[in-house]
Amino acid sequence: MPKLLENIDVSPDVIHSTEPSSAGLFYDAGYETCFFGAADLENNLFHPNEKISLEKIQFVYDFYLKLIERICL
Repeated sequence: MPKLLENIDVSPDVIHSTEPSSAGLFYDAGYETCFFGAADLENNLFHPNEKISLEKIQFVYDFYLKLIERICL
């Protein structure tokens, strides 16, 4: 788990994705990276019926709030 996620009470699901991202460029340059979002990547992303639950939106909001508090304050 990236150090960034330590002490934030998040248990990430580790998946391998072929979705385009610049995370690999940062990883190759020696930075820890994570690809994070509320979307369900399994059979949902970029489909006509793509959706995100309110619970996942709240989870992402809480995550970013904790992350900002840890890094910026």
